[in-house]
Amino acid sequence: LGGTDVSAAMAPPALWAASALLAAAALLPGAAEGAALRLRAPRPKTQRRCSGRVRAGRHASLLSSKHGEEGLSLDADVIYKDGFSRVACEVDASPEAARLYFKEHACGSVKDCRLLHLPMEPRMCFDFCREHAEMKFFGIRQGRECYCAPYFHDVSKGGEGVCNSPCEGDSKEMCGGTDKSSLFAMHLCGDSADEATLALEAGAESSAAATAAAATANRTAVELRALAKSWQLGVCSVEPEGRRVCSLAEGWLSAAEELGQTSAHAGHAALLLDRKVAEVTTLKAEVEGEGATANWTLMSGLELATESTQQLSAKAKGAVALVNLTVARVGGPILVRAYAKFQDIFEPFGNQSAGVHAVCGLE
Repeated sequence: LGGTDVSAAMAPPALWAASALLAAAALLPGAAEGAALRLRAPRPKTQRRCSGRVRAGRHASLLSSKHGEEGLSLDADVIYKDGFSRVACEVDASPEAARLYFKEHACGSVKDCRLLHLPMEPRMCFDFCREHAEMKFFGIRQGRECYCAPYFHDVSKGGEGVCNSPCEGDSKEMCGGTDKSSLFAMHLCGDSADEATLALEAGAESSAAATAAAATANRTAVELRALAKSWQLGVCSVEPEGRRVCSLAEGWLSAAEELGQTSAHAGHAALLLDRKVAEVTTLKAEVEGEGATANWTLMSGLELATESTQQLSAKAKGAVALVNLTVARVGGPILVRAYAKFQDIFEPFGNQSAGVHAVCGLE
């Protein structure tokens, strides 16, 4: 080509097979993203009778703030419940005298405080009711009206409507209706610290996996860029085989860019998880140090941080799966065995040092 001899020799079949598979794999868009969407957090290994806590609300941290607040203070009585579950939507006729209303008691001895202006949600009502030993249930009506009760008395007869009022603090949750209350049972499992321990173990494992996956993706991206840079052939003007083989470099660069994005995602997931693990570790130590005297602010903080750790662990696992899938897809055959550098698996035809270039057309 170009006044030089063309070598008719063919590269080893495995070599060109690897090249062809790599080029095809590098140009398959969207496969990793689709797989990531199907990932689900692992199911608990055992069924726990004291499960069923609803999702923590976005304003729950305000109740457990250590900056202090009128009424519900950091020095409140010890808690008597550590979990709750939704049990019914009924017309509750429990006596008014037996109830404890949030709007009347949340601020303690003052008439008004910031708590009364926060949007209500189940977690907020639970944190108010959990420190009263005699209360076993809590209810919410009309999206906001929270009260605690030692029991509820169902007098529903039909026709009173449904619980279709969204909670002010969480529109995904229903907080009663015009006549009916969303009713929740509170319980004491005594396992908040145990749940935190499991979350810490899973968090550390997921973080380590995400960090390792990010490193693998980065290394693969670096090698692909180096391979593309070294792919300098003298047959690019030959149609169609020359153009095809020379275009491999574009696919490798595109794959390196994709790997860089998945690596950044995995690294960020590990960073957020590490921060939350550190928070749970600190809160767990404080709760264990307080023992039976741990108040609701500490327990609520630990429970919310534990739940957040579990969620971040699931996200980190998703990031790891995406990285692994992307690496396998764009790396293809070149990852079957370890190479010091990816260039070692490719060898141009002809005699490059003598200016002899060649391309093989396979049919």
